[in-house]
Amino acid sequence: MFTHRYTEHELADRHFRKTIPPKWEVYYLVIASGRCFGYRRTPKCGGRWVARLRVTTGCFYRERVMGLADDGKRADGRKVLTFEQARQRALQWFKSPEFLDIRAEERPGGWQSHLNVCPIGDDYTVAHAMRDYCQWKSDFGAKQSFYAAVSRANVYTVPLLGNIRCDDLTPQHCRSLLLHVEGSILHRAGGTRLTQVDPRTLDPEVRRKRRITANNTFTDLRSALNMGFGDGKIATNAAWRNVKIFRKVNRARSDILTWEQAKRLVDLATPEFRRLILGALYTGCRLGELFVMRVGDIDPTRMAIYVRPVKCYKGRTIALPEEGYYFFRALAEGRNNDSPLIRRNLDWPWTTGYVAEHFKRMAGKIGLPKSFVFHCLRHTYASLLLRANTPVIVVARQLGHANIETTLRMYAHVTDDFIDHEFRARYKPGFLTSPDLFLGVEPT
Repeated sequence: MFTHRYTEHELADRHFRKTIPPKWEVYYLVIASGRCFGYRRTPKCGGRWVARLRVTTGCFYRERVMGLADDGKRADGRKVLTFEQARQRALQWFKSPEFLDIRAEERPGGWQSHLNVCPIGDDYTVAHAMRDYCQWKSDFGAKQSFYAAVSRANVYTVPLLGNIRCDDLTPQHCRSLLLHVEGSILHRAGGTRLTQVDPRTLDPEVRRKRRITANNTFTDLRSALNMGFGDGKIATNAAWRNVKIFRKVNRARSDILTWEQAKRLVDLATPEFRRLILGALYTGCRLGELFVMRVGDIDPTRMAIYVRPVKCYKGRTIALPEEGYYFFRALAEGRNNDSPLIRRNLDWPWTTGYVAEHFKRMAGKIGLPKSFVFHCLRHTYASLLLRANTPVIVVARQLGHANIETTLRMYAHVTDDFIDHEFRARYKPGFLTSPDLFLGVEPT
């Protein structure tokens, strides 16, 4: 088992490594598919550099200590190594002759940004449509959305339907994609591969998540085909127009805090994390949106802040509570407009792994379940607004939802109390003037 927690820049800094909590697992960086290099510091031993290679036989992995980390000693290039010295030694170890016939195929790690196909020919196939759609996403879509669409296309859509002419597509082809993704188990170790299983044998929660992936994959395909149809490259949209996606796969959010729990979390946090947590509770922004906020995004004319596009292709301006507005103004005091608004200590860049590692410990101290992550603060923000009788349309706009149905679906259990209260406050029929009428007793 290994964890991805810190960036290359952080692990290379000997002073920062002293702040990393000791644990038995290795903090790995992915160099390429099946090739990792990282840092381990246990409660009993000092820091060590460790390399890990994916192989095709035996236990599937080979792991070796490259040397001691220069946490408290000066590097000598033999036993005590700097980050760069240890990484170079790991790269040499990956190429050693003993793994010549058994090491897994090397591919670049990280997000996929290119389709694994280069469609040619005059026939406009599904691969052509996905290429045009992904090119549009790279130019006009949000970065995260683009990478996710390319990855899903490479794994599911192109291998299954890529060679089919768009004019030859049938509704059965589109439905087959949904069923194919639902019954696929994805294995990324040593290269991406799929195993087909009977969806009925899957755990209900696993199957629900597979159906969400299937819906997202088909939505990408449908968008690509609609783009080709709109450009006149496809004669008709009958093949996908009436295909239905899986229903009832999104569940209501239950990972939310009460006001008292949120206040306790704020009080418990360190100063740098308190800034980040308050930013989430004042805005309901995603973690990536908080990372890219700048001083110049504050709008003093209406006590609002501009949220840059991260997940969506367009940004939005959201209102701030008065307390939140002055909080952000205090963070921006004396700094230029291009500076990050929510800073980390020593001006280190924020990373998802760093936040996940430290937030998990803080959440555990107040008794929150392990499933409670930083993103749950966004759900807490939405629930606090709804419980304060904020109109749903306002909450949807603050969160950046395209329509209020998304908000109602995700936070249905929170809105139930609000709906009940509003219903009873407005609907007072007055049909019965006496309880005896309900009981069927004739009045005297």
